[in-house]
Amino acid sequence: MPLIRGHHSFDDQYAQIPNAWLRDRNLSLDTIGLLAQLISHTPGWRISQESLAKANNVGRDSIRRMIRELVDAGYLAVSEKQVHNEKGYLAGFTYTTKDPEPSQVEPSLVQPLSAEPMKANKAHKNTNNQEQQVKENNKKETATKKLSQLDETWQPSEKLLAMFPTKWPLLKASEDTEAFRLYHRAKGSKFVDWDLAYQQWMNRAQKWAAEKQPAIVERKVKGDF
Repeated sequence: MPLIRGHHSFDDQYAQIPNAWLRDRNLSLDTIGLLAQLISHTPGWRISQESLAKANNVGRDSIRRMIRELVDAGYLAVSEKQVHNEKGYLAGFTYTTKDPEPSQVEPSLVQPLSAEPMKANKAHKNTNNQEQQVKENNKKETATKKLSQLDETWQPSEKLLAMFPTKWPLLKASEDTEAFRLYHRAKGSKFVDWDLAYQQWMNRAQKWAAEKQPAIVERKVKGDF
């Protein structure tokens, strides 16, 4: 029992055109478009230059220029004699699409765009690797740091003490620092970074002091003191 390939709805909806034709440096961009449009029709299809100009919303001079390009590049064959229209008048020559000679086609030297996504993906992969490496290094650095109790000789740095007038105006450096030291020594607290723990302690203390004395904070902001 034979198998027969029937006609499908999409058979006449697609056109095939060689990539070399679309990249031929002998043709201008609009001429390549006209060539693709001509090839999209079935063999035997006819159209006048005037109809082409009207269908593409361009002037007849532009169509004539494109046709000359296609003839010179070998994509159109010209009849030897002029044809006559229905009224018997000369209607010009007939142009028929054809395959150009291989030597006539000059493909563009521009590399296909398909190579670009590969480069982009490779760069993206490298970026991900770098980010992953940074994360792993941070984890290793954190792992090497050990928790420690507050040393008896620990003192806040000059940089931290200088933050009191601007960032912690409701606190007193000596009293609140001593409160911080006594609390954590009595509790046996352990931190990796005691300077950071100190800043967090003073931030909370400033917030609590502001909640207890909202009127004072408001006056200090307005410059009444």
